[in-house]
Amino acid sequence: MRTRKRLLLILGAGSSLDCGMPSVGAIDDLMRWWAQSYAARVGSADYFALAWEALERRSAQGFRSGRSPVNFERALSDLVALMHWLRPSPEGSALRHLVGAPAVPPLSFPHPNGYGPYLDIKAMVAHLLAQLAAEMRARCRRLVADSPGMVAWRAVLDALRARFDVVIYNLNYDTVALSCWPDAFTGFDVDGRFDPGAVYRRDWEGVFHLHGSVHLSLAEPVGERMV
Repeated sequence: MRTRKRLLLILGAGSSLDCGMPSVGAIDDLMRWWAQSYAARVGSADYFALAWEALERRSAQGFRSGRSPVNFERALSDLVALMHWLRPSPEGSALRHLVGAPAVPPLSFPHPNGYGPYLDIKAMVAHLLAQLAAEMRARCRRLVADSPGMVAWRAVLDALRARFDVVIYNLNYDTVALSCWPDAFTGFDVDGRFDPGAVYRRDWEGVFHLHGSVHLSLAEPVGERMV
């Protein structure tokens, strides 16, 4: 019979700030800088800045909820939507035909014809995601086990695990939780292969990086297998 209660922790960005990870606001600033530099280098418009400005204008027109501020994830999401909007038929978004919008919005594209605008947006999105991954992986590699933030984080986790069976759902891009619990079950075997069945066979405890984490990579540049 089970005598210990189970505890589920869901981590957001604030849980890693004292360990040296950036806030959402700090990533906002980095994204704006990366986008501006990229646009200047390739001779395109700063599509990230344009998406951000459009979000701010839309927020200003109605009730601006404190729970949905403009941030880099919303701007990136809209850029991806625009990317698919610009992809020519038969691919791309069918919504363009429903609203009768022009094929290409009045933006500056280095390659204005055919798949050009779609690829121009896609190239910026890919660049921004690559920069973000590199930034977060560099910060994770620099984690210092005996820093005050890491010591405090580990102490809280150890105290919880002494009383409960703990599982962590990590919504962050970082690996702070895994650094504080290095032998935690993650669903990956010793060779780095992900085993979905093991997730269901486990008793309870573990650390799961649900999205966007630098803990995960694709085995091939274009593929579906996570490592």
